[in-house]
Amino acid sequence: MNASELGKRIKAVRCQKGLTLKCLQQMTGVHYTHISKMERGGCKLLSKNLLKVCDFLHISQLPRDEPAPPQKVVDRVQALMRLWPQSEGLIRHFLEGVETALESGQAK
Repeated sequence: MNASELGKRIKAVRCQKGLTLKCLQQMTGVHYTHISKMERGGCKLLSKNLLKVCDFLHISQLPRDEPAPPQKVVDRVQALMRLWPQSEGLIRHFLEGVETALESGQAK
């Protein structure tokens, strides 16, 4: 996949999720002007910042006809915590809620 095609996918997914460039900047730590440049196809395909944005938006850099490898939940949680370190507390709270529900028999 070339940079132009990937940029179009990034913009489409970002817009589909209702995210502004500045919102995506806050979530990934990548400056909004750089994200805009990515969306226009003006970045290197091996850029660390491009990988951050693609990981956050769950966009594969593989061509569309090539299936993306399955992603384990643990890998997704670790990627989220790398991109948004403050999410760890939220994830812990969620897991505690699930564990409590399981212990009390509310979840089957």
